[in-house]
Amino acid sequence: MSELFPELDRDLVRRILRNGVRLKAKDTFVSETLQYLLNLAVVTTQKHRYVRCAYRDDYDFLDREVLDCPGRVELNPAEEDYYCPECGQPIGNVERKTVFVECEVRLNPVGIETYLDRVLRSLEVVKTVEKIGLAAFGVQIEGGMPLTVVVPDYSGFRHRFAGLFFAEPTLYIIASPINEPIKTVLDERQYIQLAGLLSNPALEIEEALKIAAVPIPGRKSLIEIESRFDEMIARHGKRAWQFFEQGFIPALILHITQNPELAQRYLNALRRLSGTILGEYCVPIGGAGVADLRPIGKFDLMNQVFVGNATGDAKCYPRSALSYNDVVTVNYHLDSDPTGATMAIIYLAGDDVASTAWNAMMDLRQPNGNWKVIILPKYLLLELIDALEATHLLDV
Repeated sequence: MSELFPELDRDLVRRILRNGVRLKAKDTFVSETLQYLLNLAVVTTQKHRYVRCAYRDDYDFLDREVLDCPGRVELNPAEEDYYCPECGQPIGNVERKTVFVECEVRLNPVGIETYLDRVLRSLEVVKTVEKIGLAAFGVQIEGGMPLTVVVPDYSGFRHRFAGLFFAEPTLYIIASPINEPIKTVLDERQYIQLAGLLSNPALEIEEALKIAAVPIPGRKSLIEIESRFDEMIARHGKRAWQFFEQGFIPALILHITQNPELAQRYLNALRRLSGTILGEYCVPIGGAGVADLRPIGKFDLMNQVFVGNATGDAKCYPRSALSYNDVVTVNYHLDSDPTGATMAIIYLAGDDVASTAWNAMMDLRQPNGNWKVIILPKYLLLELIDALEATHLLDV
């Protein structure tokens, strides 16, 4: 048995790799597999000790008012009095009752990233490995073939989506089976589960990498489109901001309004991914007591972009971040707009967005779920340009 390729039971590993799943500590087979995953640091666990409100082997079973009560009472050293959460009965002398132990499993993003790095460096077919982003690696396959290996459960939007909409060869490692997207036959070669790494031999993983490294035909290269975009911005020198805000973005908006069938085709592609890990992207949110990452449904957001009745605010910040104050200013302009626009779209020439700016966008979301301010970073803008066949605008 290899340390990195232990060839564990696939179904059992799939069962374990779920945040919040609880496993009985006395199950030897489960415990051995769980321990292996703990050794690799791809999961962490927390033990939970509990008693049952009504358990046949307990001293107080016949004294319970509801003999079939399913209530479970977790034990806490700081607690003195216990009550059943189901029937409300007090439970005394818990030290005399049968104590059950379960392990709650949580996936460990850092450990998964480290494990994947080790796996890639151990494979003979992989010649070089470079970390290129959060949960994303750029590798060279034998023969010089480039491949991006991504854990979409934790990656940023550029690496999460580029392999779906552009020609960049990408292999997605799906950390948890509950996040596995619906795949077409063409897409099938782009995916492997983390459970697959842990249950298949190294030779099978090498074959999966070689297959994924073959570009899917009919797609444009993100690198090519981004280079053309950057060259367009550079051509306008000191007046790049003026061209981007007053020339390029208005031309793009006009193109969108003139090609509704292309917009619908793009939305159909996003709809297929809706409800999966590849149908949303997570943005960093700052502030005490707030989650580090917040998901955004891509289909819902882009669908609103195409609805119209929006003001456009283009920001040519290729080297600096969109800030909280920028979003506040855009919102002020929207509130005072005489046309009655209901939302504002911020188009960016760069990908750098401050966490406080994302936070402001989230805070401004309306109770009905509609966005009041939408931020479209450079990558999403490039994806939009490609999907709507607007690359000719990059030659201006």
